[in-house]
Amino acid sequence: MKVTTESGRYCIKVEELQSFLKVYDTITARLIWFLPDSEHRDDSWNWHMKKFWEDSLQPNLPKIAHMLLERVTMRLEEYHAMVMAWEKGGDRIVDSASLYRAAIEPHEQNKHFHRIDSLIDTARDCLEWLAINDPMTVSNWCNHFIHSDLPLLRRLAIHITNARQDLSADDKMAWLLEHFHVNEYPAHHEIFRMAACVYPQASSQQRKKLIPAIYRRFSSDDHLSFPVESFNWFSWLHKADPSCNLVKKEFDNIKAQNPEWKPREHPDFTIYCQ
Repeated sequence: MKVTTESGRYCIKVEELQSFLKVYDTITARLIWFLPDSEHRDDSWNWHMKKFWEDSLQPNLPKIAHMLLERVTMRLEEYHAMVMAWEKGGDRIVDSASLYRAAIEPHEQNKHFHRIDSLIDTARDCLEWLAINDPMTVSNWCNHFIHSDLPLLRRLAIHITNARQDLSADDKMAWLLEHFHVNEYPAHHEIFRMAACVYPQASSQQRKKLIPAIYRRFSSDDHLSFPVESFNWFSWLHKADPSCNLVKKEFDNIKAQNPEWKPREHPDFTIYCQ
C-alpha cells in the first residue's frame, strides 16, 4: 500500500496524470476484493489513504478533480454492485455501504471508518471543489447521481446541491422536492440537513410546498411511524426557523394531540450514538 501511494504521489508531481490514474485504480481496486461480511476497520489502510489525500490529491484538485471524480464514481458503483450481489436474499436488499456512513459531511457520528469511506470523502471533496470552480459540471454529475440506484450517490447529490452557491434557496427546495421523498430513509440525514439550511431563506410559496410533502406517506406501510416522523420534521424546522408561523402551527397541532412527545435532540439521524 505504501509503495503504491508513493508511486501515485510521484506521478502527480511530474504531471503524469494518465499514469496516476492507473496507480489510483490499483489502489482502489483493493476495496472490492473484500466481501461485505469481512469488511473491517483497517487502521493502516485508513492512515495511508488519509495521507495520500492530504499530501497529494487535495493540493492538486485543479489538475485532477474531473478525472478523479470519474474514477471514484466508478469504484463506488462497482462496490455497490458487489454488495448487492452478496447481500441479496429473500425480498429485502440492504445497502450496508450506505448504512455504514452516518453523514456525508465530516461528522462526529462517522466514528467507525471503513475502507469505503475514503472513496466517499474523495467524491465529496471533488464535488465541493467543482461546485465552486465548475458549477455546470457539478449540475451534470448531480443529474447522473439522482438517477442512480446507489444510495450513496443520491446522498452525495443532496450534499453538493445544498453546498452550491449558484442556486437560490427556492431552487434548492424545488430540486429536493422534485427528486426525493422527504421521508426517504437512506438519505434521511442529508434531506433533513438540506431542509434546515434552505428553509429559513426559502419563499413562502416553497415553504408551503414542503408542508404537504412532509405529510405525504412514503408507502402504505408508513402509518405506524407517520405521526412521529411528522413531529420530528416540524420540530426540526421550528428549530431552524423559530419565526415561521407555518411550521409552528403544524408543530403545535401535533403536540396538542400528543402532549407527552418531546422534540428529539438529533432528529436528522435515525440512530444517534452518544
